[in-house]
Amino acid sequence: DRPELAERPLAVGGALVLTANYVARRWGVRSGQPGFVAKELCRRGKEFGMPSVELTFVPAEYEKYAEVAATAMEVYREYDPAVSCGMGYDECSLDLTHYLRRRVRFGSHARASLVSGEGCGCPAG
Repeated sequence: DRPELAERPLAVGGALVLTANYVARRWGVRSGQPGFVAKELCRRGKEFGMPSVELTFVPAEYEKYAEVAATAMEVYREYDPAVSCGMGYDECSLDLTHYLRRRVRFGSHARASLVSGEGCGCPAG
């Protein structure tokens, strides 16, 4: 939603870092970290061989996450109707045995479905 922030250190949360983008992680920002510690890591980057930058915080948007997760679940169910997810929206387990026996092009198709439908990345591993 905010492409201007894509290359900047970004964290979701405030007093507590809920998650951070890969740019912020280069400065040592991690989930579960107090917000003031994360900000200080970015400000004091020169001490760690990194440039000094400001960490941008954005609020969590749980309703949006739930919508994207529901779309992702629809895609996952195409491959495994019994897909199971953990506590978060971003971790699911699929049994692709039956699907892969019928098709060999899983990776690109599932990713294309999510990227074209939601504009979000989908690492598979």
